[in-house]
Amino acid sequence: MMRKKLLVLSSTYPRWSGDTEPSFVHDLSRRLAENMEVTVLCPSAKGASRVETMDNVNIVRYRYAPNAWETLVHNGGIVNNIRSKPWKAVLLPSFVLSQIFTALWLCLRSRPDVLHAHWLVPQGAVAALVSMCFRWKIPFVVTSHGTDLWSFKGRIWCGIKGWVAHRASTVTVVSRAMLKELANQVGAVKNVVVAPMGVDLENRFRPATNEEGGARRIITVGRLIESKGVEYLIGALPELLQRFPDSTVLIVGDGPDKTRLQDMAKKLGVLNCCEFAGKVSHNELPELYRSSSVFVAPFLQEGLGLVCIEALGCGCPVIASDIPALADIIEHSGNIHLVPTRNSGAIANAITTVFSDVDMGLTEVKRSHSKLCDNFGWNVVTEGYVAILNRAIVQKAKN
Repeated sequence: MMRKKLLVLSSTYPRWSGDTEPSFVHDLSRRLAENMEVTVLCPSAKGASRVETMDNVNIVRYRYAPNAWETLVHNGGIVNNIRSKPWKAVLLPSFVLSQIFTALWLCLRSRPDVLHAHWLVPQGAVAALVSMCFRWKIPFVVTSHGTDLWSFKGRIWCGIKGWVAHRASTVTVVSRAMLKELANQVGAVKNVVVAPMGVDLENRFRPATNEEGGARRIITVGRLIESKGVEYLIGALPELLQRFPDSTVLIVGDGPDKTRLQDMAKKLGVLNCCEFAGKVSHNELPELYRSSSVFVAPFLQEGLGLVCIEALGCGCPVIASDIPALADIIEHSGNIHLVPTRNSGAIANAITTVFSDVDMGLTEVKRSHSKLCDNFGWNVVTEGYVAILNRAIVQKAKN
């Protein structure tokens, strides 16, 4: 039997092997490639190959500007890049149009059986438009990761998202908290399911074989943008250092807020205990989690919070903002402490509690890891998406 063909549309994608850009779309795509013939369409970037095969995934990168200007997507994402440098908004029309024309060309050339668009806008809108252009009406699945819900609001944006959601074979959201937000923006959607992205808990993000952790080292990982709330962790340090003068903070990631955060740490007199590590490869993260005392995720908004699952998978306790998206994680791990959003004092108190308590025993860590694997491990997640995509193909054949 011939393998079904899948065309994936995404704006966030690794530019090369070992890239520090978020890799969850590629991680899913390469696992889907075990069951389907997968092609990914994503934007070009300086230093990236226009066409290549990576981990059995065929990758086509479309040009949308001169090489030096193709900076709309990477190092922060579309929304944050435009907020930090508004002139980049002029790249949006060519970004979308180039994606549409290249997607049409790929569909004419290879006739995929199904499309999978990551984010309702712009990729979901592109998939809906491309699907309509062919008499055989290619079915498509669209996944919302959160940014497209929180950032693109207003009547026009919600109208576009509703148009996409009601035409998709299936809409997936990465957490239950997003169901209500989606319904508020586009109305009731019958074909929506919760299907998170995965974490390599089976092989990479595993607990240490002993109970030794970092000597009062705090770690946070993610893009340095406002929604990650890192400023509230830095704001907690003066109070925390009075209690534990040997505390240090490892801030992994880069983004438009880096300079502002460094200036804030300097003003508060805590810059010496803060290490801004910049981007770190995914292969290095597990050891950083294992050698840290606590992971802090002071999110203001988040679709799911995969970094929290990564840290928990490595046996690192987590302190996180009490936002609805994290309810899906809390349900499967007892090693997470919630604090109010935008509250540095609460973060300092929670870190104090973690530093003062005896570490969770290895038996409990392994039990928690097993539950996380059963719900967020890539094996389970991939099976879910294979079923969703195959169902879209079957439904199309019946129609």
